[in-house]
Amino acid sequence: MNAEYKLPVKGLKFTGNAGIDYNEFDSYSLRDANSGAGDRVASKNFSRGIRRNNLLDGRFDYSRDLEKLNTQMDLTLGSSVQTFFRQSFDRGLENGSLVDFLSSPDENSIVTFFGRASFDINDLLVLSGSYSRNGSSRFSEDNRWANFYGVSGAIKLTNTDFVKNSSFLSQLKIRGGFGQTGQQEISAPFAYLSTFTPGQQTAAVQFGNQFVTTIRPEGSIDLVWETTDQWNAGIDLGFFNNRLTGSVDGFYRETSDLLLFGPLPAGGLENGSIQNAGSTLSRGIETSINVKVLETENMTWNIGGNITFQEIEITDLAGANDDPVQVGGISGGVGNNIQEWAVGSDPTTFHVFRQVYDQDGAPLDGVFVDTNGDNVINDADRVRYKKANHDAYFGLTTNFSYKRFDLSATLRGAAGGYNYNNVTSNAANLATIFPTNTQIPLYLNTPSDFLNTGFSDQEVFSDYYVQKADFIKLDNVSLGYNFPGDKVDIRASITGTNLLTITDYDGVDPEVFNGIDNNLFPRNRGIILGLGFNF
Repeated sequence: MNAEYKLPVKGLKFTGNAGIDYNEFDSYSLRDANSGAGDRVASKNFSRGIRRNNLLDGRFDYSRDLEKLNTQMDLTLGSSVQTFFRQSFDRGLENGSLVDFLSSPDENSIVTFFGRASFDINDLLVLSGSYSRNGSSRFSEDNRWANFYGVSGAIKLTNTDFVKNSSFLSQLKIRGGFGQTGQQEISAPFAYLSTFTPGQQTAAVQFGNQFVTTIRPEGSIDLVWETTDQWNAGIDLGFFNNRLTGSVDGFYRETSDLLLFGPLPAGGLENGSIQNAGSTLSRGIETSINVKVLETENMTWNIGGNITFQEIEITDLAGANDDPVQVGGISGGVGNNIQEWAVGSDPTTFHVFRQVYDQDGAPLDGVFVDTNGDNVINDADRVRYKKANHDAYFGLTTNFSYKRFDLSATLRGAAGGYNYNNVTSNAANLATIFPTNTQIPLYLNTPSDFLNTGFSDQEVFSDYYVQKADFIKLDNVSLGYNFPGDKVDIRASITGTNLLTITDYDGVDPEVFNGIDNNLFPRNRGIILGLGFNF
């Protein structure tokens, strides 16, 4: 719901918003004892629950033309509150019988007070500033509130004689700014309590024959807001009456007090808990270009493209004495971490053994490079190798129309990143195909890559599984036709999504969060038929 009210003061209005997102969910999982899971145990699990998201915000906007100063002034003042709630009710097998498992609700809220001021001076210089004060229930009372601000400026040279008298330059704008943002998304609502670690609550209360885990606080972890400071500078350009337009932006971003859940070393951060775990630095350049190839009465054709170059590095591991930290859990047993945080490296860098290959290029089972030369292969021989974050991201869009027809398409891709194929490393070995601890008369499913390696056991730390993940995707193609009418215009369309992926990566999809691939199923390909009515 949205309401807008113009107050008696000229240029002053109030805007209010209220919204609710309510969802009920039910799920179940049934597994036969003779299934391919291989543990000869039947399984039944049922779950139901609710998710609710409430939003309420309001703001005052004041706009005034300061004629004596030749300045357009815009002011905003407002606040917002959002509350999230989730609770589930689970049933499952315990000692052969279905029992109910009670769960505590997960509820958190965030409140924001904000203001913004913008001044457009002589249609040439634009100055703006913003401020917000944010409070989150995810932090203790001492650290609940944080302040963030931003400032920016721009020089619009488009209206100057330099541009107006140019035969080819039609737009010129130079921009710059600084801004802060905060992050409070941590998984547990009471993570700042020292005795509460997800899955490891330390107290229980008995209700009849059931025990319900609870939180028994005995102190608190000094969690604070994660903060990002970002500096930007850019330029917007237009040529030939804006038939060709583009922009170039550079950014420099520092993130401190990172909120991370991870196993950090003794003497460093608390093992297995959420902590403010250090700082990162990222910088890069973003460019975009748009070309009006055709522009006639009956036909238009636009092509747009963009590319971003970015690099990220860890600058501090707070509380860990800057010692490297093992992260990124993978299949194959407790303590298997395939990535390493280290000062000066990308946070998605893999930490692996260097695989040795035969003369035909096939990996040798269990043979790795002795990198430190001590004639013993152990964890000391693992090295940092490749990273999941891509060096470049790019996109290409095109829009074409002829009379009542319109056609659009979007390509997207990335280059310079790698994935760890956890699906293959976990299952493509002889020990997984023929498990010795069960009596199963059937072969278990396994990736066909086993035919390339013939590994007898899991070699999860081999760099063989760190694979190049560059890709180009045809995200969507849409074709439409407009049917004009006397009272109603109708547009019919057909759209295809996720139509094509070009990649050399061996997994089902090269686009993987954080570079550890656990995907067993590909993304959906969709065909969407649409009708739009304009009255």
